[in-house]
Amino acid sequence: MGKLQLVVAITGHRDLLEKDKRQTKARVKCLYRRLRKESGSTIKLYSALAPGADLWVAECLEVTDQLVYVKIMPDEYHEKYTYGGYEKSLQPFHDLLKDRKNQSYNDITHSLIDKTLDYSKEHDRKLAYQKLGEYLVKNASILVALWDGVDGGGEGGTSDVVNLWKTGRGIAGNRIKLPKQPRKLYHLICPREKNLFPVKMYLP
Repeated sequence: MGKLQLVVAITGHRDLLEKDKRQTKARVKCLYRRLRKESGSTIKLYSALAPGADLWVAECLEVTDQLVYVKIMPDEYHEKYTYGGYEKSLQPFHDLLKDRKNQSYNDITHSLIDKTLDYSKEHDRKLAYQKLGEYLVKNASILVALWDGVDGGGEGGTSDVVNLWKTGRGIAGNRIKLPKQPRKLYHLICPREKNLFPVKMYLP
């Protein structure tokens, strides 16, 4: 590709409030415009395309931007477990991939699928989410977090990825060497079904 790309990763909750979708996406689009203007680059977004935050942020991309679908488990497990309880988002997920395939030749899929893992087991799925978080932190220069600001304590969850981004250490004690290039975190405070009263990001 000829144009410079700003590498952005998304982490966030699956249970964001549907009534906030329009306003949240407007905030994301505003952030994208700002990033494009400041950097003179298009956006290259890394996303696992889970329901909620991942999907909403990907839907805000322009045709000239690039979507990297980071696949952490086979399709049947992704639909069963990642979208379990969020089946209404399955069609928008498929529509997004189809629409962008029809409009852009730049999107790619990056597989983190590990053949040694049994994705029917919760423990192995947590390992997959941890691996995703590490991959996002290592490869992006911008992290967008659609997050309620609360440390949920979940391995591979939103707060875990934010901690990993800031400190290089995850909840499970996993450590990574943080990249040396300039990096920035954008925290978009969002309520969720499990927490209607979000807070500003805590400092570790």
